[in-house]
Amino acid sequence: MLEESLRKKILGYQKVEITEHHFYRRLAESMKEEGNREILKRISRDELAHYDYWKKHTGEEVKPSELRLAEYLILSRIFGITFAIKLIEKNEAHAQEAYDAVSHHIPEVRKLVDEENAHEKELINLIDEKRLRYTGAVVRGLNDGIVEITGEVAGLSFVFHDSLLIGVIALITGSVGSLSLASSEYLAAGWEEGPQTPLGAAGYTVVAYMLSLLVLIWPFLIISEPFFALAIVIVNAIILIFFYNYHLSVAKEINFSRRFIQMLLISLGIAVISFLLGYLIQDIFHIET
Repeated sequence: MLEESLRKKILGYQKVEITEHHFYRRLAESMKEEGNREILKRISRDELAHYDYWKKHTGEEVKPSELRLAEYLILSRIFGITFAIKLIEKNEAHAQEAYDAVSHHIPEVRKLVDEENAHEKELINLIDEKRLRYTGAVVRGLNDGIVEITGEVAGLSFVFHDSLLIGVIALITGSVGSLSLASSEYLAAGWEEGPQTPLGAAGYTVVAYMLSLLVLIWPFLIISEPFFALAIVIVNAIILIFFYNYHLSVAKEINFSRRFIQMLLISLGIAVISFLLGYLIQDIFHIET
């Protein structure tokens, strides 16, 4: 007979497993790629097996958490299935201490959990998500967009004192810049062998660049004071860099802090240099606006 506190813990594990079973099943049903669909089905079956194992100890059925299931499905739609799955995997890693407590009462739990985690990680690494093939193109699009736009508006803020004019100039030059970068990505993908297609590389680059452009320049289109608008642009750039690097750190399992600081220092460094250049140009040419 299980102690009540231990029984409650195990019921919690059951809820997690049955929720994840339904999540992977729903993902599998939505997959067009046969390989990914089969991998997700296998993970779904594994989660159901985990649920059944815990149910043997409690003798009780548990319903999935509809709120958590909806959260996982929304994350997978917005950020991709790899991000959602690996975020779940990270959350499971935080539960290891709880499993250790249960293993004192059910000794075989530790071995079972370790084996299943290893198997699940192996399956997850087999998933081929199209958008992750274009990580390089997205990085270049976002990085170029953030660096060029923040630098451009910082420099223009000292030359011109008309926010709308600065915003329009940035919109035009940024749009042209995105097409120029996309053409380079198209040519590079055509010359190099790899999983990327030329159109795919160009498309992801344009989308990433234009996303950063729109996120960054909107303050200049609606705020009359250019330096206040510039301050908001800097904040938006930091937020954009944070979210992108967080997504990449989860999906690609890379170091978040190092990449975030590196990208942040480059972007803000270019903005400071451009700001100083704008000041010098205004002073040298005696521009009055």
